[in-house]
Amino acid sequence: MGDGRLCCRAWRIARRRGTAEAKPAIAHRQITLFRKPTGLRGMKTEPMVGHMSPDLTAQVIVLNGASSSGKSTIAKALQDLLPDLWLTFGVDAFIDALPGRGDSPRADITYRPNGAVETGPQFRAREGAWRVGLAAMARGGAPLILDEVFLSGGATQTTMRATLQGLHVLWVGVHCDLAVAAAREAQRRDRIPGMARTQAKQVHTDMSYDIEVDTTDMSPEACARVIAVHVISPSSWPSGAQGSACETQRPHQQPLGVATISAHRDSQKTRPR
Repeated sequence: MGDGRLCCRAWRIARRRGTAEAKPAIAHRQITLFRKPTGLRGMKTEPMVGHMSPDLTAQVIVLNGASSSGKSTIAKALQDLLPDLWLTFGVDAFIDALPGRGDSPRADITYRPNGAVETGPQFRAREGAWRVGLAAMARGGAPLILDEVFLSGGATQTTMRATLQGLHVLWVGVHCDLAVAAAREAQRRDRIPGMARTQAKQVHTDMSYDIEVDTTDMSPEACARVIAVHVISPSSWPSGAQGSACETQRPHQQPLGVATISAHRDSQKTRPR
């Protein structure tokens, strides 16, 4: 007999004896919240892929780049451009959730005077759990744009691929000229000088991207349009729109599967920060 039915039967007996104190509906709800699913013992389960809009070819967009390379503003531009309701989360949101918003010794993250960032085992364990939670959201049907800084480059990507297994993921590399990134960094109070320069090469080492963009002279909106070409199903684009969005791609110079974006000056747009 199921737990819920057993609880209701016990209540009915208690009511006849005049000792009942709770309504059966309430008791039933309390039990069934924790009832184990039936018929799953011994069954092999496959990764959940969740619901994906027919207008989209990706459920998760991972933007990886150094600090101040422009990932956050690209993510916001993508939210405005893409169909469906996309959620964006950055590694900064995870750090803000740590003790002291990452400034406490208990956060297990160290910022060196030269801008280098070092993380300990507890930080990495919690970060892994955070990413498992993000993957669960995507599997539940929420398309995600992730603003990431892969301090271990390709090694972090390998771990992330396993976490996102079964989901349709677009990997995007976000680059920026060192001098431009350093200038943006100097305008931000929440960044240590040298962080952008230290991470510029580190985060892209051994990475494999579907597409790469350079924000040195390219606006967030222009970068978002190029990325959107690889996210929105071709049949969903208005006539001629896909071609115009692709005009900023330079001739193919990278291994197959990687489209590098040329610098395209757009002085009328706000530069990413």
